[in-house]
Amino acid sequence: MKVLVADDHAFAREGLKLFVGEAPGVTAVGEAATGLETLQRLRRDGPWSVLVLDINMPDRSGLDILRHVRSGSPETRVLVLSGFP
Repeated sequence: MKVLVADDHAFAREGLKLFVGEAPGVTAVGEAATGLETLQRLRRDGPWSVLVLDINMPDRSGLDILRHVRSGSPETRVLVLSGFP
């Protein structure tokens, strides 16, 4: 299973990568710091099994990224993270 962690906070990305990387069956863990980088990694390095997506990215909405993922990489499962209530 390949997991892509997309979050604009380096501390969160590193923690999630360490946590996810220890899970059984995970063969690769990638990261992206912006919405644009997330979409580029999905196209360039895919297919990804799971995308862990921060809903609040600096250059584009996580919901916009989610729409792109659903249309361009429908096999990728998405786990959305949010610090918002």
